[in-house]
Amino acid sequence: MSTDTLSKNIGTWKAQIANVKARLPEMPQLVETVQDFEALVLEGEELQSAQDVYRSKLRETTLRSKDILRRGRSFRNRLIAGAQSVFGVESPLLLEVGAKPRLPKRLHPAGSSRRGSPIRRSSSRPWRRRPKPRRRRSRVDPADLEVALFPRGRVRSPPGFSVRIGAAGMSENHGVGGAIPVLGGHATHSSTAT
Repeated sequence: MSTDTLSKNIGTWKAQIANVKARLPEMPQLVETVQDFEALVLEGEELQSAQDVYRSKLRETTLRSKDILRRGRSFRNRLIAGAQSVFGVESPLLLEVGAKPRLPKRLHPAGSSRRGSPIRRSSSRPWRRRPKPRRRRSRVDPADLEVALFPRGRVRSPPGFSVRIGAAGMSENHGVGGAIPVLGGHATHSSTAT
């Protein structure tokens, strides 16, 4: 039971005891129960004060342990930096001090990733990320393209171009630009060169 819950209950219990004590002459059978209840409330208050003392000691101990960890990391880093300055950062003698030596840089052969070897898809290294699959390009429906290009619904040929409807429902525009899709599969306007 947490201390907050215990303190709330102790406050409620004290109020109940005070209310019952005022009416105790009317209920003489509860005298012993009220006395036992008061003893229990006193025991709970003592326990609460002991918990407060231990809680403050725990806070102090936690702060001290964090300080020791911080200072220990500082000393360790100084030791490793000193050993690296004497032996070099790639020396295997650093293992004796508890430091990992740096691996010498390798040239990257063709076909390998910058991190070293080519990406392997094996279960021996499941933590390695796989490249994302490429997104497929969606094919554009000619009707949607026609609506997007010609929102008013007309295809007009410029003067000097002849428009003929092909088998695929496309206008065969004999000029620069090639075939233009026609609304509804037929030409709405045709012009011929004169």
